[in-house]
Amino acid sequence: MGETFSNEGRKGRYIIGHDGRRHPVFITASRNLGSDTGKPMSGWHSINPRNADTTRFGAYILSVEDELRKPVFFIFTPEEFQPLLDSKKADSKGLRHFYISRAEAGIDRFVDWRDGGMDMTQYRGAFNKLEFNA
Repeated sequence: MGETFSNEGRKGRYIIGHDGRRHPVFITASRNLGSDTGKPMSGWHSINPRNADTTRFGAYILSVEDELRKPVFFIFTPEEFQPLLDSKKADSKGLRHFYISRAEAGIDRFVDWRDGGMDMTQYRGAFNKLEFNA
């Protein structure tokens, strides 16, 4: 994984990779909304048009709190995230929404139910995408 992580306020999140360079990353977190939705674990993420520009970030990280109040990280390269964004319908403010939840209690399968549903399991804990090797 990258050697250093820095969070210098909302505008300065980056990882210093093995290549020694700073790589900006997009990070967003959601509490577990499962008790509101009837699902065992679920979280909501809204991506604004500026952050939907995948040329700005070296990685996208969406975090959802699980049933035990621990974060579950979904990590994407820009090349992976762009088609997911493209499949989303923008709302009246241009926001694109992800609604990620556990498919069923006790099963490590995760789905984004917004705009047709997509399996997100392959992105869970994919920390190798943050290595940024030279």
